[in-house]
Amino acid sequence: MTAPRAPGAGAAGRRLAGIWLLAVGVAAALYVAGRLHQPDYSFSMFGTDPVAPKSLLATIVLGLAVLQVPSCRWQASHRGRCRSRTG
Repeated sequence: MTAPRAPGAGAAGRRLAGIWLLAVGVAAALYVAGRLHQPDYSFSMFGTDPVAPKSLLATIVLGLAVLQVPSCRWQASHRGRCRSRTG
């Protein structure tokens, strides 16, 4: 942010006020939508027994996360950004 008497300080203040106004508007819209929405707890995305599909999904996500680290290291080493610290 700029100093209080710096040129352009008014524009920065108006921009900040606009951002705050937008944030308050989004918060109010989310509050109203949350109060008006009636949840339907009879619907289940994973069926009657959700444990098996959820555990399968979690295992797949964990496997992808484990593969992401060596993939990132390989890609960084081919771009010349990854250097070994052991000599």
